[in-house]
Amino acid sequence: MQKRDKKLRGAPVVPADELTHLPTRALLARLKRLHACEESLAYSDVDLDTLPPATEWIYFKVSVEWENAYRDLKALLSEREHVPRRHKRQ
Repeated sequence: MQKRDKKLRGAPVVPADELTHLPTRALLARLKRLHACEESLAYSDVDLDTLPPATEWIYFKVSVEWENAYRDLKALLSEREHVPRRHKRQ
């Protein structure tokens, strides 16, 4: 059996001021991508040589970039109006 390479999930680095222009749906998708990041490199079986530069993508939750992105995103989402799902509105 061949070992399959695990696909590393990450989120692109986006400045906080650019997040304000995104719709709420896109922000929630970004939150999902941040949650999908791996805990740390120590628990990962990813080959470091295959990763793009860390300045462009966030891969691990123990990084300062992940913490900043998560904090900025949660602060922005807290200012947005909550709209219940269609089936819960009726």
